[in-house]
Parts: sequence; C-alpha cells; structure tokens
Amino acid sequence: MLYKYMTSKRFLENRKIKFSRPSELAIFNDTMDCVPAAVLIEDKRRIAEEIAERNRDKKFLMNFVESGFDFDKAKELTEIHAQSYIEHCINSDESEFYLGIAKNTIDEHIAIFSLSKNHLNRVMWTHYAGGHTGYVIAFDENHEFFKERIGSSISFSMPLPVIYQDKRATILKSPGNCVKVGDNFHLIKERKWIYEEELRVIALNETGWPIGFILIDVPASAVKGIILGKEVNAEEEREMRSLIKALLPEIPIVKIRCRVDGSFETSPKFP
Repeated sequence: MLYKYMTSKRFLENRKIKFSRPSELAIFNDTMDCVPAAVLIEDKRRIAEEIAERNRDKKFLMNFVESGFDFDKAKELTEIHAQSYIEHCINSDESEFYLGIAKNTIDEHIAIFSLSKNHLNRVMWTHYAGGHTGYVIAFDENHEFFKERIGSSISFSMPLPVIYQDKRATILKSPGNCVKVGDNFHLIKERKWIYEEELRVIALNETGWPIGFILIDVPASAVKGIILGKEVNAEEEREMRSLIKALLPEIPIVKIRCRVDGSFETSPKFP
C-alpha cells in the first residue's frame, strides 16, 4: 500500500488529487527539490535565441493576446519582448542564467504527486498532516490507476522511488536541445529526507504549453482506507467521517493513537 498525508478536506469532498509543480514543493518543503546544479556548456546568445524562438508564439504572443491587445499590436510587443529577453539572458550571470532556464523548463513540463510507504511516521504527521489534525489516504499500489499511462497531452508514470543522495542532477546542453536536465532530476532529494520513504507519480506535459496544477479523479476502488490523525477533535472527526461515508462508503476509517512507548498504531488495526 502507498499513503498520502493530507490537511485539506478536498479529497474527502470530491475524490480528487493534486499534482504540484516543482516550484510549489520548493516553497512548502525542500528548497532544492528538482533544482539541478548548473553547468555551462555553450554560449548564452544561441541558447537565449533558441528559447525566445520556441516561446515566441506559444508563450509570449499568447500572454499579450490574453491581456487584451489586438493581434497586430500583440505581434509587435512579442518581438520587442523576445529581444529584451535575449539581452537580459546574455547580460545575466552564467550559472544563474542556466539555472533559471532549467527551473522554468521543469516547472512548465512536469507536475508531481508524492506518496509514502509509511503511514505511521510521527514527523510526517506533523509536517504534512496539520500537526496530526489531518488524515492519510491509503491507496492500492497495484490498482490500474497507478500503472504508467501515456497520453496525447499529459503522460503519467507509475510510482517511482525517490533517490536519496546529496549530489544534484546537472544541466546539459547539446545540439537540438535548448536545455536538457540530467536523468532522474525529478526523483533526487538530499539524504536528510530519507525518513519520508517517498515515491512520486510524475505527470509529463507533452503539449509544449506551460502546465498548471493538475487535479485528477481517483477511482473509489483505488482507495483502501482513510487514517485520521490522533489530534482530530470530535467535531472534526464527525464531519470527516460523514464526508468519507458519503463518498467512499465501503472503505474502513481508522484513527492513529499512541502506544505507551510513544510509537504509533491505528485503531482499529490497519491494514
């Protein structure tokens, strides 16, 4: 089984899970998450021009049109912005230049749904489940929902184990690629996070357009149980149990409690 620590009641109301952009993970957790180390390979002007060309119609022009400019004016402003972008890149610090490109590229093309193999981790209940006032979703890791899915616009990986190491992925530059980030960059975290026992489902954006957050419906059959935090008060517990029974009437609902030795267990026992 795989587990998701939660604070928001969103899942209990609509059975949707959120895939987050790497920049969101950096804000709320590890600031180095999905942030590779920058390596200078080729000159900045050529790379900046390639990026400006790639984004001219898909991103720059779209932003001006959506801001209310007519098409001709939007095209004019797009050219000005593209040139300004190129000059800005050329005049920026080399390492910051490559790192900025990589972070933006990563943020526009992938989103992450994090899971854990452990539902009894005291630190994770504190950090990710509202100081024990939230809950944990137990998922069936063998369910079809967690199989690799290749789509025309967005593809989803199977749950992939995080690689805990202190060496970050690197940025590579090669002909035909504006910026290529080293393999597994989205799975690498520093060793200090190893207690999380994390796995990640990666959503890969194939459209070429910037990705926003993604909400996905989870089949009821993929959910094996809900575990309530030990600090959920009586009123909140009644509300949460009511929501769960309405949305997932067949699944068990259990609650965390402390043993005499301070370790956690579920009551009733689960799984």
